[in-house]
Amino acid sequence: MSPSRLLLQFFLIFFSISVMAQIPQEIEEEIKRRVKFGMYPGISVALHDAFGDHFFNYGFRDTILRNVTTRHTLYQAGGISQVMTGLLLAVMAQEEELVLQEPVHSFYPDSIELINAKGESITLKHLATHTSGLPRYPWRGEVTGDSLFLNFGKKELLSFLASYKPLSIGKNFRYSELGFAVLGEALSQEYEKGFKNLLKDKVLVPLELQDMVASIDGGKAQRATGYSEHGAVKKNLYGIFTPALGLSASVNDLLQMGKTILRDSSKITKAVSLSIAPAVGIPGRQDAALGWLISEPGVLYQSGVTEGFRSFLAIDRKHARVVVIMCNSGRNDLSDLGLYLLKENQGTFISTKTETRGTKELEKFTGTYVNDGYQLEYSVTLEEGQLYADDLQERRALFYSGNDEFFTKKILQSLRFESDENGNIVGLIVRKDGNEWLYIKKDP
Repeated sequence: MSPSRLLLQFFLIFFSISVMAQIPQEIEEEIKRRVKFGMYPGISVALHDAFGDHFFNYGFRDTILRNVTTRHTLYQAGGISQVMTGLLLAVMAQEEELVLQEPVHSFYPDSIELINAKGESITLKHLATHTSGLPRYPWRGEVTGDSLFLNFGKKELLSFLASYKPLSIGKNFRYSELGFAVLGEALSQEYEKGFKNLLKDKVLVPLELQDMVASIDGGKAQRATGYSEHGAVKKNLYGIFTPALGLSASVNDLLQMGKTILRDSSKITKAVSLSIAPAVGIPGRQDAALGWLISEPGVLYQSGVTEGFRSFLAIDRKHARVVVIMCNSGRNDLSDLGLYLLKENQGTFISTKTETRGTKELEKFTGTYVNDGYQLEYSVTLEEGQLYADDLQERRALFYSGNDEFFTKKILQSLRFESDENGNIVGLIVRKDGNEWLYIKKDP
């Protein structure tokens, strides 16, 4: 083979690999549109596949100082904090400092029992797999702001646990941030430097997760400012709920951790293997590991939502693929992008690519749509060539993205209209925050 032909083949192979070894262009373009529309101030994406590591960062970690996001930007991890706490539990079990089946009350004062009427005790494993029966939060209603966590400390936790009588233990899946707060306090109660430093010493340093170490040590770190619908979130402190929601991480560190799981090689290999092993079956759902959920055999995932941040982490062990996405907006989902990347660009994500459509063509979408099961209603109207949707809480303009599907700006959601065999609009599917709701048109 001539040198020139060999060189040509080399460049063809190199070009084909370089084209495949990157974040897909359609995802990059979608991210740019979402940032432009104000859905995310800034966002970071990390992907590991057969071709290596790939990163894409866009927007600002602080909209006032205009500091751009990088793969080392620290975002609040939300529920991904539980992965780290679960791994800490596994490390301490491997070091024989405790056992997974150990009753939780043995780590607390005598006034704390956490035993049901049958004499069954909540164990550390129950806490780490969301099967303890503990409620999601120790207060009534949904979380309306991070200030609730700041006002609930160790004193309040002990008071709550002393009066709490568990009913179902180890039987059902009940997602509980409170459970991970209880777990974190149990693990660190004899460690003078506290939970974060215990985690650093036993997990972060062995795995060389340098951005997370810097976030705990107070060193140089690229911290993102979180944003809610009311603007910048001034306080991102979770106190005793840090093991459940409050850790900070970068996409670079989480990608490295994911690769460690794929390669099964680290200074704490046995503990890593223990933390990701299916630990409990969830009736009608997935299996759960220590801090992880398992959507299908070999696929681990966890996500996070706080007042000012969103995050997504998934590992496909069968296809050696890791996906991490983090942003500094608490109000708009990003899991659709994560799932698209995890499935190797299969499936769909909510598109915000705008197309034009004439006023007469838009008229057929107007009307009232109802979901009787959840007592929900959408009113779609057309005014001066612009379509609007009103869910009785807020009125938003709709923008056409093709195939009878629309999206809203600021708050990310899609509305896909359904037709019968005659082309008449008969229903509406609303997609938001990873969920779908079906509405039926009144008098179609």
